[in-house]
Amino acid sequence: MGKISDISRNKLQKMNCQKCNKMNKADSKFCRSCGTKLSRPNTKLTITIPSFSLPNLSGLLSVIRRQNKKVILVSALVILLGAGTAFAAPKVNDFIKVNGFVKEALRQELAGEYQSALDTLALTDNRWTTESKRQEVIKLKESQSKYIQFKTSFDSSLEKEKQGKLVEAREQLQSIGTEYPQYENVREKLNTLQVSIEGNLKEKARLKEVEAQKANVAAAESRQQAAADFAARTRAEAEKAASDAQSRAAAQSARDAEVRKQQAEAQAREAELQRQQEAARRAEEVRKSFRNQLISGYNSFNSGVSYYGSAIQYSNSGSSLLALSQANSARAVLNTARNSVSDLNSRFTGLSSDYYTAASNMVTAIDYLNSAIDLLVQSEGTSLDYSSSINSNKNLAVTYAAMVESFLDSN
Repeated sequence: MGKISDISRNKLQKMNCQKCNKMNKADSKFCRSCGTKLSRPNTKLTITIPSFSLPNLSGLLSVIRRQNKKVILVSALVILLGAGTAFAAPKVNDFIKVNGFVKEALRQELAGEYQSALDTLALTDNRWTTESKRQEVIKLKESQSKYIQFKTSFDSSLEKEKQGKLVEAREQLQSIGTEYPQYENVREKLNTLQVSIEGNLKEKARLKEVEAQKANVAAAESRQQAAADFAARTRAEAEKAASDAQSRAAAQSARDAEVRKQQAEAQAREAELQRQQEAARRAEEVRKSFRNQLISGYNSFNSGVSYYGSAIQYSNSGSSLLALSQANSARAVLNTARNSVSDLNSRFTGLSSDYYTAASNMVTAIDYLNSAIDLLVQSEGTSLDYSSSINSNKNLAVTYAAMVESFLDSN
């Protein structure tokens, strides 16, 4: 069995970035993910080729023509250098298929079909290939698995963005590694989300500031209202205190006025009592003066009655001169009496009616007695008999005088 060694594989595979492990095209000079300069390793491939017979050579060449040019080179070398047996044909066929599967998987990766690439790489299982190719397949499988997770996270992020859950969407994107082939989309979406989040934060901050300003305004208004309320309460309390003071002053003034009124009323009552007493005293003095003058007239009347009696006695005894003398004396005292009582009713006012009646009765008594004396004088020295008229007048005089006496006794 022969060996082929030192065959360059630079054109048989893609290159992984040594920094971010991102898969890049074979002819790339810089990593498309992180921008690191790529170094192309000069890997040597050693293939052990079993001996195979020439009758199988034409069939092998037919297979080789249908494979990638990179594989044709290896296959040609295998054919030219191989002198092994027909046992090498199945392994070469597996090698060619594995390389085809890897190529297809890489194409699917570029198309973003990571699950399809993983399924394609699964077809390399149980097929012969070189150890380095096997390690490449393993790494590709790992990459596709990660890419599937990254794509799931990316799709989930888009969904959360639609739901308005921008922070969760950003966290989903941040979980995606930079080795993700479509990381540029991730970066753009991250930038977009960051702008939106910052915008939301700014808007929230603005709204918060607006709310704070509103709160400050409300607080200021509340303080102003509190100050106004306090001032109003202070004014109201001051006004109430002033009103209460005025009320107390008014009440005190009313009490003072009431006291003054009561004092004035008491003084008025006292004055009225004094006035009444004075009036009563004066009235009593008036009544007393009236009575005194009436008594004086009554006494004079009685003196006249006494003189009249003497005149009657002298007349009956025939002593005309003495009878006339006594009659004249009677007239003198009766005239004096009449003069003292005739104007009592005109000189005294405000007395009860019995006073005026008594004065009138006194005058009437005096007049009746004077009439009796006049008849006596007329009849003296003549044959005329006036005794009946004389006695009648005298009796009437006595009757009226008795009424005056009764008044004087009752007062």
